[in-house]
Amino acid sequence: MTVPPPLLLGISTAYWGLYCDQLVLSLLIAAILEGLPLLNHRLNFTTTDLRRILLYSVVGLIVVSGYFFATRSAREALMELLQWLPLVVLPMVLAQRVSSLETLDWRRLVPLLASPIAAAHQRPLVLSLGYPYMVVCLLAASTANWRSFWFYLGIVVICGWGLWSQRSRRHAPFFWVVCFVLAAGLGVPIHMALNHFQHVITDATVELLIGDGMQTDPYRSTTRLGHLGTLKLSDRILLRVFTESRLSPPLLLHRASYDRYLYGQWIAKDAKLRTMTPDREDDAWTFSRRMQPSKKVLISEYLEGGVAVLALPPGTLQLRELPVAELKGNRLGTVQVKDEEKLVTYEAFYDPTAVTDSKTTQYDLKVPPKELALLSQIAADLGAGTLSKHQFLEKVRTFFNQGFAYSLTQTNSTGSGNVLQEFLTKTRYGHCEHFATATVLLLRSAGIPARYATGFSVQEYSEREEAYVVRLRHAHAWARANVDGTWIDLDTTPSVWADVEQDNASLWQPLMDLGSWLWFKYATWRIGDSGDLFRSLFIASLVVATGLLLWWLRRKRIKLRPKTEMRSSIPLKTWPGRDSEFPQIEHALRRSGLARQRGEPLYAWIERISPIVSTPSDQLTLLKLAALHYHYRFAPNGLSPNQRFALADGVRDWLERNEHKLPVLLPGDNYGGSELESG
Repeated sequence: MTVPPPLLLGISTAYWGLYCDQLVLSLLIAAILEGLPLLNHRLNFTTTDLRRILLYSVVGLIVVSGYFFATRSAREALMELLQWLPLVVLPMVLAQRVSSLETLDWRRLVPLLASPIAAAHQRPLVLSLGYPYMVVCLLAASTANWRSFWFYLGIVVICGWGLWSQRSRRHAPFFWVVCFVLAAGLGVPIHMALNHFQHVITDATVELLIGDGMQTDPYRSTTRLGHLGTLKLSDRILLRVFTESRLSPPLLLHRASYDRYLYGQWIAKDAKLRTMTPDREDDAWTFSRRMQPSKKVLISEYLEGGVAVLALPPGTLQLRELPVAELKGNRLGTVQVKDEEKLVTYEAFYDPTAVTDSKTTQYDLKVPPKELALLSQIAADLGAGTLSKHQFLEKVRTFFNQGFAYSLTQTNSTGSGNVLQEFLTKTRYGHCEHFATATVLLLRSAGIPARYATGFSVQEYSEREEAYVVRLRHAHAWARANVDGTWIDLDTTPSVWADVEQDNASLWQPLMDLGSWLWFKYATWRIGDSGDLFRSLFIASLVVATGLLLWWLRRKRIKLRPKTEMRSSIPLKTWPGRDSEFPQIEHALRRSGLARQRGEPLYAWIERISPIVSTPSDQLTLLKLAALHYHYRFAPNGLSPNQRFALADGVRDWLERNEHKLPVLLPGDNYGGSELESG
């Protein structure tokens, strides 16, 4: 790859600075990049010197990457790294611009590619850093996410400018311009289509995939009713809850509610998430102003994948210190946020008696016909219609706590296929999904609107962290009943379920908890007030590294080389056939107006012009010389010494016999053809 045309690197660098708010810095770099080729002398860098500068650039890339990924979320760090990439790779570009090497052989420069075995089997990888640096600058400018027409037009102009000098001379310039304009024009609709497709896939994934506890589907919850075997969830810590005092009884953190039951699935019917507007305070979100909160908790959780459903106390009225890009809620009390992948710590103000869910609908009373008769009979036996709603709720709680058992293991006892019927009349044991589903449908059969709720149970206190830790195995399901216009949480799962889960905990749990706590402390410190300290350390490290590089350059005392001695890092003899004499014949014929036409094969050209320039014996000699030339250029083994002498002597003899016989190109004569492009 050749050196880019003048001013191309400077314009590309300035373009990066313009869109990344670094215009002054970029103009300074552009002036240096374009001014260095004007110097009359160059530094005589050796391959070892350039390897050291390359190592310096790699170390700089590692340091910058570590800084960004330590102080930002993964996506933010990647975008910041791309935005500052022109500065990271600048030392290597400057080294080439100020050195006597116009091109570099990267197979010799990179140690892993410079082994003798690789050098024997691979062609040199000759490259000038000009064009790659142009691409880096344009990529960095695109991270600013400008969507204007002028930004895209600037990208097209710079790319066209750079590619114009590298275009093939075998085709007319008009053909190149048409192809480039067509490619640039198609870039806009293709980009728009890909962007739309990305949004479609993202939305479909959010609505259809069911998470593993970290991500909750706000529209559907698939239960494990009827699944055989042992249900085992992870001990991984998902949330931390800081309270003003110890909790008694455990606090239920609500994530999502569902109102329609169908074949083992709970569905949120007509519960589309809608975007909510934050308060004047950017980090505050108010759900209801009709009541004043009476309690507060501080919750820390990770937003993985950019989308998460928050776990909130019942009757949450307001969230504070929640810096997210978007917050949505639905009529069933589900709250979903979108933001970068990071740790968030927010305050939840709530009142357990507050009414935050929507009014009841017809779906809150529907019972599947298959279970209706059994559930109606059980409800009647418990006093439905004779007891008040509050009394009936206590009756249902007692019914499940005294006559049922909690178990993570399910077996197929009768094979009837009706899981709820077996649970209520035969096995009488199950996990929280059994109890929650049966409770919701039982309340509905008694005429009490009810919904299926999922979330977490806050019950494990950590002395080390001075907070409650919520693990994946603390995921829970329960019923929500509407009594006199107020939604009440009704958890009928026997309270021993937490002890059963704890007994099944991993032996590695203490070690895993220690690692989780250390990571949490680091993440909290990273997003706190540590940014200035990190920034100061980072700048100090760059200053020290730059000083060491300057000291090394001074110690090396690298010699100056005149500008006229510009060279490549790879000798020309390493290119097979580069020193072939046959192009001398082509050059002589081109001066006579007998040049090869665009795209014309070598042998076809010789056959076309032979009657004009030589005798039959010289025609045969010309074909033999062309064959030797091709063999020298492209055969793996090249030419033998005798063949090499035959090519050189044959070209010299042919020119001596025929050069004076070649026709003279007169004004108006046109034998066709383009400039020489041998082999």
